Amino acid sequence: MLNSMHGMQNLQQQLLDREVSRAKKTSEEEVEYEPVRGGIELHRLPEWTPDNALVDLQDWLLLIHPQMSDLTATSSDWWDQVMEAAKSWYKRHQLLKPIEKLKHEIKPPAALMQKKWRRLEKQGSSLLEGGCDSLKGLVSFGHCHQASQQLSTWRQPREGCCAQ
Repeated sequence: MLNSMHGMQNLQQQLLDREVSRAKKTSEEEVEYEPVRGGIELHRLPEWTPDNALVDLQDWLLLIHPQMSDLTATSSDWWDQVMEAAKSWYKRHQLLKPIEKLKHEIKPPAALMQKKWRRLEKQGSSLLEGGCDSLKGLVSFGHCHQASQQLSTWRQPREGCCAQ
């Protein structure tokens, strides 16, 4: 009886050690990548119309937020950073002169370039391309921030992206 109790204590200690080991591996410095859920398809972005372009884009972004935030364990943080980067880029873009807008580059923030989010970026950009036909072939593979920034400029009433 005493041997079986010691055996159970050893087994419990091994399980506890394994959980502690897993927790250490999932710290941000050591994570190579996060497994990404597959089989997800985003809702389609409605066709561009001058009357509803901006409203349609905002509605679509609100609609896909739960899907994009549920791709991995930390995709909610990632998607919030993608959207924040797109908003700040767009604000800067609006302040530029027309000729400067042509040269305004889309650069990913350092926070979005973490190793653990590489697969998530690829899956996310693929999903965004599937949600809007006009993004196909225009987005660098694996750069969701680029897609969201392009959509924000294309969906202006004076510029029709999805009408092409």
